[in-house]
Amino acid sequence: MSKITVFTLIVLSLLVSFSTSAQPTSVTLKAGIVSYNFFPYHTRDADGQFSGVIVGYSNEIARLAEADLEYRVFDSLDELLDALKAGEIDFAVGLNKTAQRKKHFLFSTPFMEAPRGIVANQSIANDALKNLASLRWVCITGSSHCEYLVENGALFINRFIKPDDAFKKVADGTFDAFMGDYSVLSHQLKNRSQENLKVVSPIWLSSETLHVMFNKNKTALRNQVNSVLAAISPTTKQLWESSASEEYLAAKAYSQFKRDFNRIDKKEENNYLLTFSFVDGLYPIHATSNVGEASGYLNDTLELLAQRSGFQFKYIPAANSKELERLFLANKIDLIPTMTPTKIDEGVLIALPSHYSLEMVLISKRASNTKRIGYLEVFADPKQKLLTNELVETVSFDSIKTLFFALRNDNIDAVILPQSIAAYQLNQFYIGEFYINPKYRYTQPIYFLVNKHFSEFATLLDSLFKTLTSNDFSHVVNRHGIFSIERGYDRKTVNTTAILILILIAVSVIYFISWRLTINREIAKRKEAEEVALSKLNFTQKLIDDLPTMVVIQDQHQKRIMWNRAYKENFAHLWDENNQYLRGDIKVVKKLISQNEQSLSSGKVINQHINYINKAGKELELLYTKKPYVGLDGELAGIMTVLTDVTEHRHLQRENQSVQQLLQTITDTIPGGVFQYEYYDNGEGCYTYISKGAQSLLGITSRMINQRGMTGCISPYIVDEDRVHIAKSFKAASKLNKMIDIEFRINNLGQQIWCRFIANAEINKRDDRQGVRWNGILLDISLLKRQQADLSKATQLAHQADLAKSRFIATMSHELRTPMSGVNGFIELLKSSSLDEEQHFLVEHIDSSVTKLRTLVDDILYFANTSTGNIEVELREVDLEAHLCRVMRAHEYQAKQKGLEFNLIWRTAAYTLASVDISHLMQVLSNVLNNAVKFTEKGSISCDVLFDKQSLKIEISDTGKGMTAEQLAHTFTPFEQADNSIQRRHGGTGLGLSLAKQLVEAMQGEISLSSTYGKGTNVYIAVPLKNVSKQKLQAVSINWAVCSQDHQLLNNLASMGVKHHQLSWPIDKEAFSQADNILIDESYIKSLWGAHWQQSISAANNNYILVASAKKAHRPANCSCHILPIEPLYPDTLRELINSVHTSADEGITAQNTQIHGQILIAEDNKTNQLLLEKQCQKLGIKAVMVDDGIAALRALETGHFDLLLTDCHMPDLDGFKLTEQLRSQEKFKRLPIIGFTADDSKECLNKALKSGMNCVLFKPYKLNELYNRLVEFIDLKTDDLPNGNEGSDISLQGIKDKQHWLTIFGNENDAKMLADVFISSLQSDLNTLQEHLESQNSEKVSAAIHKLKGAIVMLQYPPLSELIVTTENTFNQQQDTLIVEKLITELSDVIDKIKLWL
Repeated sequence: MSKITVFTLIVLSLLVSFSTSAQPTSVTLKAGIVSYNFFPYHTRDADGQFSGVIVGYSNEIARLAEADLEYRVFDSLDELLDALKAGEIDFAVGLNKTAQRKKHFLFSTPFMEAPRGIVANQSIANDALKNLASLRWVCITGSSHCEYLVENGALFINRFIKPDDAFKKVADGTFDAFMGDYSVLSHQLKNRSQENLKVVSPIWLSSETLHVMFNKNKTALRNQVNSVLAAISPTTKQLWESSASEEYLAAKAYSQFKRDFNRIDKKEENNYLLTFSFVDGLYPIHATSNVGEASGYLNDTLELLAQRSGFQFKYIPAANSKELERLFLANKIDLIPTMTPTKIDEGVLIALPSHYSLEMVLISKRASNTKRIGYLEVFADPKQKLLTNELVETVSFDSIKTLFFALRNDNIDAVILPQSIAAYQLNQFYIGEFYINPKYRYTQPIYFLVNKHFSEFATLLDSLFKTLTSNDFSHVVNRHGIFSIERGYDRKTVNTTAILILILIAVSVIYFISWRLTINREIAKRKEAEEVALSKLNFTQKLIDDLPTMVVIQDQHQKRIMWNRAYKENFAHLWDENNQYLRGDIKVVKKLISQNEQSLSSGKVINQHINYINKAGKELELLYTKKPYVGLDGELAGIMTVLTDVTEHRHLQRENQSVQQLLQTITDTIPGGVFQYEYYDNGEGCYTYISKGAQSLLGITSRMINQRGMTGCISPYIVDEDRVHIAKSFKAASKLNKMIDIEFRINNLGQQIWCRFIANAEINKRDDRQGVRWNGILLDISLLKRQQADLSKATQLAHQADLAKSRFIATMSHELRTPMSGVNGFIELLKSSSLDEEQHFLVEHIDSSVTKLRTLVDDILYFANTSTGNIEVELREVDLEAHLCRVMRAHEYQAKQKGLEFNLIWRTAAYTLASVDISHLMQVLSNVLNNAVKFTEKGSISCDVLFDKQSLKIEISDTGKGMTAEQLAHTFTPFEQADNSIQRRHGGTGLGLSLAKQLVEAMQGEISLSSTYGKGTNVYIAVPLKNVSKQKLQAVSINWAVCSQDHQLLNNLASMGVKHHQLSWPIDKEAFSQADNILIDESYIKSLWGAHWQQSISAANNNYILVASAKKAHRPANCSCHILPIEPLYPDTLRELINSVHTSADEGITAQNTQIHGQILIAEDNKTNQLLLEKQCQKLGIKAVMVDDGIAALRALETGHFDLLLTDCHMPDLDGFKLTEQLRSQEKFKRLPIIGFTADDSKECLNKALKSGMNCVLFKPYKLNELYNRLVEFIDLKTDDLPNGNEGSDISLQGIKDKQHWLTIFGNENDAKMLADVFISSLQSDLNTLQEHLESQNSEKVSAAIHKLKGAIVMLQYPPLSELIVTTENTFNQQQDTLIVEKLITELSDVIDKIKLWL
């Protein structure tokens, strides 16, 4: 809002800027100002002179600038801003800097702060004002407040030029609130108390700063004005502001309060509930009701302050001043008003400056003796305030009742009380007993005491009290009434004197009246007759004047006797100069005279209609009546003419006819039609109105309208089976008086038409037979019905197509993966057989090609399965840090194989665990990283990871070829790549990023790309996380000495919570050895121990040494030293090395094979797969019997014994699902382990298998280890391969923890890491389950959990670990010894920790 006067400041600027000689030249500057008043900022008197706070600034600046100032006055702020932008004026003062204004204008430094305010109806709560979008707002056009409303979400904003218009619209309820300057609104609301409005400035509503605003080209002028503003002294500013209105000073205090409040509120979260108290029974200052609610000036004032602040005030009762002081010193109350701030020890309080005072008065019985004066303890002793030479004694009392009791019994001569309390007491309880003695009167200031533990709020409260104005106090006082009080002399004396005076006056008045009546009696008699006649005449004239018609009365000679005002206004010009006779020279008058003569002669009444143009030129339609009247003698005495103006009536008639015709045309031409139908309780009904379109549809003729009798139906052509439905619908809707909406068929015009009948009920009480009137519309929905039928058919076809697609995907999944499963299986058998170097090379290439083929097939099938949007998200709590590091390590290896640099920036290592769909997330990252490696020929790949409390954000960038804008637009399009050359060179389906986008969006995340052709590509991924938590360090109490300059390493140590201190380089070997645990850069350790430090550092006696190395160097032998790779630095590696601070190195042990014992039945219709399964079973040492289908499997199970059934899910005649269902229906096969295998990896297939009764499912293609893992869950190992239980105490598990064992089992590093990750995740889950059963002491579930562990352990082909599981199971089943189970959990947990170190 602009609150501006013209700012003389710029005069100085222009004088300095444009001075062209050493001799100063007078310069006149043009300043803009609006025409309406904005008190206290600027007002304009009758002489056109401006005054106000800003004018003070302007005059001082003009004086310092030695310049003249010319004001340009504008009707609106918009006009002012346009003139300033066009250069018609040089500047304007008192405007706020906004984002929009900064685009077009320059601004000085701020010279004043002004709080915003809101004017609203008293009924709108202050909290409701914060929701700007829900209210209807008004503001002054062009003001900053309009822009503030827009920026903060207000939707309904109307702009006015002047504040008065805005006030009126809020007062009459057209709009809800008006935003403007707080001090201006407060001042203007003073005169609008009857409009039930309020002005508020909530804490959340920010203040604005006022500036001088310049044309964009006035840079030099702006700089000089800033200098002038800085030169104005604070004393001068204070002088101007002290002369301003109290609303301005209150607004300034409120701005200070808001700043202090927001500063304290941001600093810490405070409790803003303050308790207050005061002595009870001192109404209207303070009192409490029967239910303990406080009322009075004090309570209302604090409530007003609470509305303006974030404070809340709670009343604590106190019986007297001693209890008040005791509660305050005991910290039970925070705030009390007092007149004696020094009475309580200053060490426990803060006394706010006095802003208010009370008028103290003396109350007594007699005016002569006031030597002994009583007062209340809660108020100050009046002795120091009584300016007298008399000896006066003061006595204190603890309650007002005892005070007046003492006065009544003459124990004291008078009492001193605040005037408001005195007035209330004298008017309510002591009427005529005491009076106000004018002998003593003085003003007593009031102070507020704040408890010392709220010292930080003292300044806040002081500023808050300053915001109260006299208008606020008047409002508070008026709420409790204003009491009159007696002053002066003794009441008995006054009454006696008054009675004597009244008697004397009465006697004098009686004598004077008698004399006057005698004189006037004769005069009155003479005038009485004249007055009666005149009164009757005036009454008659007034009565005629008030008639809405035009009347003129003439005698038998057509001379005017009387006319009324309406006739005179329209026809006076038709009469002669004396208004006695009609003028005969006018044609229309001749006709009137003739009619008068005719009526007088015949004695008949004449009625006619005429069109007449009056003297104002307005055409009138008149109906007039001429009627002769008879005199007292019975003869015709004259004629009376009455004219009625029917112009408006005829106009309304014509308009009504026009509207009726228009409505008739509309209703007759709209599709369908409209109607009014009356339905009666007996089932009869009739149309009172129906449009032509509805008549045509329903077959209703004009004769049938308004004729009752169409029982239970609305048309004679309705299909019979719909009639009953319609009748029931009408009956039900009529009883409930609700809307009716029915559809029915009509056989009309040789075809069947579908209609929709919609109507609302209206009770019709015109006669005794109560009916319901239905007003509604009729629609022809035949086309809609046909479209619905077509849509239903199309939906059915689409559903069938979707089912066909699903069947196709399932079939293709099975048909493609089944032969691939055979190829994979045979390749795996080949790799485990004896091959020479060339054969091994060829097999590896075959395996690589098959893996790529499987990836392509999986992508295509997965995309086909998810393209309908049916992606299920399964949240699991995982070690997200470990998973992220694992996938990035795998692609780091691929990148470095191509000679690329791989950079990893891990922003924080604070969190490790989170709930997320890890499989989807890993697939997304793999697809993006695969693209980065695939399409980058040289340079680097960078991963920037931010893992915080709510989300995971990853940015992957590369220095590859990049993409053009056209190519980038098709990035997420399935089956498309940047260009065909890429597809030929690198292969792929073009589904990677499309799948990634689908998966990220299914997880409610986002993925975006940016790319520059020739420079590279950036991919941004953001995924929301749940249940994010930290993993506590195992060695949390160990303090590390750190000597490193790697910032990311230092940041990760800090965010992990690792205790450490930094060592300043250089250090010597002695300082190095003194650190029990040290982390040091390799460059430093080379300087300290030499180039061959791996050998020489073995002499160090530190507990643990971590060497941060850019290369993956070998760990030194015979010492507690470990290598920490930092290019890149993986946080999981750092965490594991920190956790294993006191563990020794692991040694590898050559793996051995453990075979399975038992016989299984295999049902498989594919010969290749039969051969593969047979070879795999031979490899595992298990006997297998093959059958071709489910029927053969049933026969084999009936005749032979098998430990397990392995069946294909999809076979002819009897598939695996139905085979399992039949077996489970027989008691002897209910516990038979059944494993299904299929190439259909959909969730539906898995659910179907488990529902049929299968124990688990293998998905093709699977590895030998997966088959092995599933089988050992249900079949025991060969007992002769394992030692007995008594030898299990010294079992060593060191080999399983070493990376070499996994490489020996699985052949290559990628497979080893992938399977190790799966292994430890599954094992950790099983150990958690085992621990829960152990704690609940459920022996049966403990035994089952140990047995389940065998499946996860035996796949590793490590006999010592398998032996430990079997030994623990046997011992626990025999002895129920829980200690051996706890030992097993400890051993396996250590296995998990050690494997994580090399992953």
